[in-house]
Amino acid sequence: RHNISFAGEGICFSMDVINNEKGLIFFHGLDEITKMNKGIINLSKDSRADSELVQAVFPEYYEFKNRIQKFDLERTFVSDLRNRIKI
Repeated sequence: RHNISFAGEGICFSMDVINNEKGLIFFHGLDEITKMNKGIINLSKDSRADSELVQAVFPEYYEFKNRIQKFDLERTFVSDLRNRIKI
């Protein structure tokens, strides 16, 4: 695994949950389980993942952030994802 990619060995599952308070609480619990078990998340599928969660599950976060910042000094490439995870 490198950077903050969704790659490696293990089990992957996805589910659809109603977007309401109970759903967010449920996903928060899954986030905690993921962190405790050194799992990762799929950033292209998880639109609620913030920089705190990304930093917790990807030890390479800061290395990736530094490489992106050096590559794009003027922040030419901006997206909702980039803003959300503070890269």
